[in-house]
Amino acid sequence: MRTRRTDDRASKAAFTLIELLVVISIIALLIALLLPAVKRAKDQVQMTVCRNNLKQMGVGVLAYAQDYGNWVPGVETAFSGAGYMLWHRSGEARGLGWLIELQYVDGPDIFYDPSADNLDFAFDSFFYGWQFWGRVNPSPGGHVFCNYMLRRDVGTQSGHGDWRGGFNLDDAGHYRALIADNFYYGQNTMNLQLDPATRKGTHETGINVTMTDFSVGWFPDPNRDLHSAATALIPSQIDGWWDEFDEGVGAF
Repeated sequence: MRTRRTDDRASKAAFTLIELLVVISIIALLIALLLPAVKRAKDQVQMTVCRNNLKQMGVGVLAYAQDYGNWVPGVETAFSGAGYMLWHRSGEARGLGWLIELQYVDGPDIFYDPSADNLDFAFDSFFYGWQFWGRVNPSPGGHVFCNYMLRRDVGTQSGHGDWRGGFNLDDAGHYRALIADNFYYGQNTMNLQLDPATRKGTHETGINVTMTDFSVGWFPDPNRDLHSAATALIPSQIDGWWDEFDEGVGAF
């Protein structure tokens, strides 16, 4: 038989419903306070990875240029966003892809930014992922794309194939921007499902850019003008944004 003293001890040891709700509320409040700090820390780590990637690609381009008469690797000029192509399914590297094809960089990781939200250009993309590197005419996609874009110079042909649109560092003229976070989304991809109002691109408030002096700078885009336009750009508009980078890139 239970005694009154036993019942009293049991009731004192148990949580009341109100006490339980208070504990849950405190935990929820702590989570709400901690989540923004965790997100900021994550964003900072991803930003650091991105800038390190751009620095490594800049060093690779410099080494390439030193071996090829100061020419920068050129890009496919046949379509709008070609600066982000690494491999063409016809069986040849393109643009930044020459850096790994000719062993100026160690591996493919530097071509992929962990903060990018463009799924078609991810390392493991079903259509354009790294699994297609080195393969000829595979399906369903076959090209290999990445999260960074190399500048082109339409009308200048040089180097590995007459499709190239590279430029010579000796004759760069007003060019300052060289490689940037991929700011083009493509017009026939799953990424059009992303609302331009909420799509963050690679970084929410701007673009990381490697300059022709191989430093890495920051192009602010706080009003998300570039992100909003990124699904409908044509080559001349893309060239216009590179001109904007030339003038607007500054320190972090």
